[in-house]
Amino acid sequence: MCWAGLEQLVDDQDTMCSEVWSAVCTPQKKLPRSGGTEDGVDLKVLGFLLCWEKQQLYLHWYHKVFSPYIHLSSISVMVLLSWPVAFYLIHLEGEALQVAIGVPFFLILLCLYVVPFGTYSPCLQEKEKLAPKPTFFGHRGAPMLGPENTIMSFEKAVEYGAHGLESDVRISFDGVPFLMHDYDLTRTTNIKEVLPNASSRHPSLFQWSFLTTLNAGKWFSDAWIKPFFRMKPLSEADKERARNQKIAKLTDLLAIAQKEKKLVIFDLESPPSKHPSRLSYIHLVVRVILDSKIEQHLIAWLPGSEREYIKSKAPGFQHVGTFYTLEELAEENITRINVDYKRLYYNGLREYKAANISINLYIVNEPWLFSLVWCHSIQSVTTDNIEVLNGMTHPYYFMTPNFYLFLWIFMDILSAVFIVSIFHFHWWRESQSEKILQGITSYTALQVAIGLPFVLILLCLCVVPFGIYSPCVQEKDKLGPKPNFFGHRGAPMLGPENTIMSFEKAVEYGAHGLESDVQISLDKVPFLMHDYDLRRTTNILDVMPNASHEHSSFFNWDFLSTLNAGKWFSDSWIKPFFRMKPLSEADKERARNQKIPKLSELLELAQKEKKLVIFDLNAPPQSHPSRSSYIRLVVSVILDSKIEQHLIIWLPGSDRKYVRSKAPGFQHIGRLFTIEELRKENITRINVDYKRLFYNGLKEYKAANITINLYIINEPWLFSLAWCSRIHSVTTDNIQVLKKINHPYYFMTPKFYLFMWIFMDILAAVFIVAVFHFYWKRESQSEKILHGITSYTETPSTSLHDEVLEVVEIPGLLTKSDSEVIISEVVNETTAPTVYPTDDVGQLVPTEPAFEPIQAPTSEANREATLQTVLLTLEANEPTVPFVEKPPPEM
Repeated sequence: MCWAGLEQLVDDQDTMCSEVWSAVCTPQKKLPRSGGTEDGVDLKVLGFLLCWEKQQLYLHWYHKVFSPYIHLSSISVMVLLSWPVAFYLIHLEGEALQVAIGVPFFLILLCLYVVPFGTYSPCLQEKEKLAPKPTFFGHRGAPMLGPENTIMSFEKAVEYGAHGLESDVRISFDGVPFLMHDYDLTRTTNIKEVLPNASSRHPSLFQWSFLTTLNAGKWFSDAWIKPFFRMKPLSEADKERARNQKIAKLTDLLAIAQKEKKLVIFDLESPPSKHPSRLSYIHLVVRVILDSKIEQHLIAWLPGSEREYIKSKAPGFQHVGTFYTLEELAEENITRINVDYKRLYYNGLREYKAANISINLYIVNEPWLFSLVWCHSIQSVTTDNIEVLNGMTHPYYFMTPNFYLFLWIFMDILSAVFIVSIFHFHWWRESQSEKILQGITSYTALQVAIGLPFVLILLCLCVVPFGIYSPCVQEKDKLGPKPNFFGHRGAPMLGPENTIMSFEKAVEYGAHGLESDVQISLDKVPFLMHDYDLRRTTNILDVMPNASHEHSSFFNWDFLSTLNAGKWFSDSWIKPFFRMKPLSEADKERARNQKIPKLSELLELAQKEKKLVIFDLNAPPQSHPSRSSYIRLVVSVILDSKIEQHLIIWLPGSDRKYVRSKAPGFQHIGRLFTIEELRKENITRINVDYKRLFYNGLKEYKAANITINLYIINEPWLFSLAWCSRIHSVTTDNIQVLKKINHPYYFMTPKFYLFMWIFMDILAAVFIVAVFHFYWKRESQSEKILHGITSYTETPSTSLHDEVLEVVEIPGLLTKSDSEVIISEVVNETTAPTVYPTDDVGQLVPTEPAFEPIQAPTSEANREATLQTVLLTLEANEPTVPFVEKPPPEM
């Protein structure tokens, strides 16, 4: 078997388990084997074991992050399980079954109560012991933002604050080092369209003159399957830029690194055996690096071959090892290693840290994994996901030991109380089972299932203020001053964005500064435009529709100055902003006449009104004549305008040293950088998207006296939150509304909140108890009323007998004795059939009339029916009443 080939597949960071399995299932493609079927089976088994080992390592690291949370969650699960366990333990017959269920349950619960004694998580530590945030190496650049190993990808990595750039270097057939990861050109170029018969050939077997003609970006921009699962959609401008990417040379990468002062680390693969540079490729690469004049300390040399030669030719290179032992590192005089995070166990990590070895881990893409790395005091990581990781201001799932101790004890006590209560409830309910059957108690599983969560939620709401923090709850004397306003592209709800009218409206409403976006025209005139094309904010579709999709910077200023930049705003039937008020006729007419302004016009207005100016400066496209000099061009325009330098807030991150040397009075502002990066750049102000500024990060910036500007703040409630958080300024579209806010909404003092909290808890408790009592009392009363109205239970038969007698006794017609006989018969007829004794021939035998006790009717209707029966019987028996004729009176 070709063990080296398999090891190479497994060590490759981007080779997933499915790819390894595919390779070992078809070894003839990648792994030539000398044996027969047995070797193929061995490879499959080995591939499976390697994949299983990877998952075990992954779970090992995952457990280290979440072990405190798994512990607390497990206790919660045991509380939920205690309900069915208690139910079955109470109802099971036989002690053996009860012991078999109960003992394991309580043993597991006991283990969970004491498991923190044996738990270790690097995310449990004191805040002051937390190491600085790890720096980033862009893995082949920023492959979620641009095609891997292209200039666009590396520039995106620099834009998002990469500390270094990582790549893969190969040697072309004519000896030109270029950047390519794969063993062929199929995945990342269009070679299948250009030269399909040679698409599976090794990249190093092509001449550079051919390689430079290939497209290295369409696979990324036009793919219907995203290269990364969580990759965000690209903007149209980035898609267009990606489509034009070519295979980059090593010298292109070194030029970017030298310009931006970034470290460079790369894998250097040896060419195929028939390659002319097979034996000299390392010497060739070193010579190219030295010829590029890059500072030697920016090279992190990873290849392990010919280190002595490297140290003699380039003593300034920083040598990086792989997963070496401490003895090997000491022998090679290496103090930094580059390691796959899945292969670095905790014990190995502890040994490296004890020996002061700097560690770079790859490939770290998930925020939870980066949080673990941060808590482990790792110095740097190589990542594909620099956009997300760079936005993290604190490690996720971080917890101080004291807080975890509090949660541990609190959860143990709370769970014990709940479990004891549940067992006691089931025992009590079982002991009251007879009363339950008689209707005395009506606690059912359904009632508990509804009532218990309700009570628990209510209890949590009553005590939740203990764990709540809100910046809007503070003393009045601690409330910061009202934040200043930067008009976002002016006042875009009052005038067309990035026009003189919009900026004048912002000044009119008291803006402290003006924010805009600067582009460079083809004839090197800086002008104000946000979008990458002119369709949305100008009338270019009417003037030159065929060129409407062109980048804004590809037009001369003479043409740009003729476009109308206001009719889209004043005459649009759809308002640009949802809550935008209608414009006056005068403002509509003024808006219709607006043109695209130059940067110099904005500077003139700012100088006149003494307003600050901040702007995004977008780099022109690659083929633009000012591509490499646009920053210097803008600086010269600003200086020529004679504006006071302290009114310029410089946001672009490139060429800061040049800007400081030419314009020392500019106020430099950063983005969401770490405190260390801001101090290194001597920056005391940041411009941050409010959605990316977490509370902990905000607290750190405020502790370091960093001035913060948030964008885009349009809602009054959000502005109130920024005000209460002591934010210094905000960038807004809605200046006319926010300017009128004289105090933050939803602000309250802690004492007032405490009063409201206690008052609401008491009021809610009284109201809820009253509601429950009302329904309980109404239910008990309804049962009594229903019972009293609808039932005569156990009524003596004599009462009915007497009642009927009173009804049917007729004076002068029936005597009381006669009535009794009739009533007895009627009652007997209405209750049960009467059986009369007979003799042998069937003649009736006279018997004494008897009155059988009967059960009284159970409703008013039955009583009425009985009385009706009596009356009908009387009518039927009318002829039986003896008629006595009186004799005539004697004369």
